[in-house]
Amino acid sequence: MQYGSGWKLSKHKKGVCGSLYCLHDGTQLSRMAPVADGSPCGDRDWCIGGKCVDNGRPRIHGGWSTWSSYSSCARPCGGGVQFRSRVCKNPVPSNGGNACAGADTDWRICNSEPCEKGTKTFREEQCLGAKGAGSIPYFPRNAPTCTLWCKKGSSASTHEAVKDGTRCSNDKSNLDVCVQRICRAVIMCWILEKCMIDVESAVAMEDKCLIVKANYTNAHTVQGPENGDLIVRLPVGTVNTGFQMRKASFNYLDNGTYLVGGGRNPTVQEVKAANTVIKYTRKKAKYKDVLKIEGPTDAFLRVMYVFERGANPGLDFSFTRPIQPSDTPTKSIYEWINGTWSGCSTTCGQGVRTRSLRCVRSDDKTPASDRACGTKIPDIERCQTKPCPSAWYTTPWSDCSKSCGRGLQTRVVICRMKINPTEYGTSTNCSADDKPIVNDTRQYCNSIACLADWNTKDGITFGECGKPYKKNDLKCYRTDQFWRKSQHTKDTLPIQSQTDAPPVYHPLN
Repeated sequence: MQYGSGWKLSKHKKGVCGSLYCLHDGTQLSRMAPVADGSPCGDRDWCIGGKCVDNGRPRIHGGWSTWSSYSSCARPCGGGVQFRSRVCKNPVPSNGGNACAGADTDWRICNSEPCEKGTKTFREEQCLGAKGAGSIPYFPRNAPTCTLWCKKGSSASTHEAVKDGTRCSNDKSNLDVCVQRICRAVIMCWILEKCMIDVESAVAMEDKCLIVKANYTNAHTVQGPENGDLIVRLPVGTVNTGFQMRKASFNYLDNGTYLVGGGRNPTVQEVKAANTVIKYTRKKAKYKDVLKIEGPTDAFLRVMYVFERGANPGLDFSFTRPIQPSDTPTKSIYEWINGTWSGCSTTCGQGVRTRSLRCVRSDDKTPASDRACGTKIPDIERCQTKPCPSAWYTTPWSDCSKSCGRGLQTRVVICRMKINPTEYGTSTNCSADDKPIVNDTRQYCNSIACLADWNTKDGITFGECGKPYKKNDLKCYRTDQFWRKSQHTKDTLPIQSQTDAPPVYHPLN
């Protein structure tokens, strides 16, 4: 307003209240007039009388919103990463309040079931995309694990960070993954999602699955699919089914309902049935048949052996199915495997320590769902190495007692000790000799005039019953920056404080 359009408050003089500095196209000017009262000069400060002072407003500490839904999984198999987020807006921190504590993003492993044999790893796919055919992952000694290194021929090169969800190592037993350029330890169980079926035969089975591994070596002399022999009947909820002949044979497999089978032209057959995909491979008349059913199935399926000629070379198969009530209980078929406790998160006061937990099958130590192991043993607990030392502390200024007309703020010196990283408690262990001398424990605040309002000389008392005030009893009063009350007329009242006609006040709140 002083210099016209295009001029702005100088960024080089922020927080200065004694003189107003304006900036335009690199030129800074000032008429040495103070900044207008009420102009902000800090997070909870404003200019009053040419000085930057605490505005006395209540501090509002930040609060988190609810977590968002998880993002889509980055990988179809082999373990991807999903993210969710939250924002510090419930409420937004203001007036010098504290920001939200904790992380604003969270992640988890998804689609953890193994990929089919021969599927390229996530890191391999990224190298192919970066360097083209013939490029393979490279792991230089002492190089950051979450940096993509690729090798093509005798030449190796780096390509910034790997994508989220990429394994940190080429060791298949190491499940740790890269998330936001950092190798994160996978301390949770990689959930076998396909065991978490919700079909009638699996209800109340507590997510327990049984892995069946068997073979079929029966000899036959009667030909034709009508004389096929039942190998196994797959129950509802079966997953990860695989059949493989040991040697090539003229005999073949059939699923009993003739959805797929060797009686058709040699080919790769793939059909959708029982809420899954059934894939059968037999590329010529004499072949090592392969049958795969992903699952989970929602209907019973039969697998048949059909004799044509020659001996049965033998057949190996496996599948995973829900445990049935008729199954003989196996003692402790799942168990928790826990890592060692970490160090305490703090050097004094209350902290926490953690350890990794994984639910595995007791027989082969393969990962299982947390639900399979039942009640989770503690993986986090409180710890305290020693009490924190006590120390004198000068509190921040209190909120202002008035919003205008000069209020009061106070502060005190207290003895306190840290309880945990975010909390303090009072203490009596401070030395009186070390107590700091703080002379200014009281200060005025909000020393600005209040807006005019209709009132009486002695003020209006709300909350008491009585007769209404008459219109003529109300006069226009204004309280200045020193809490002095004066009566005004329209001619003597500042323009910004002029008010409407007097209302009829009732002494009731």
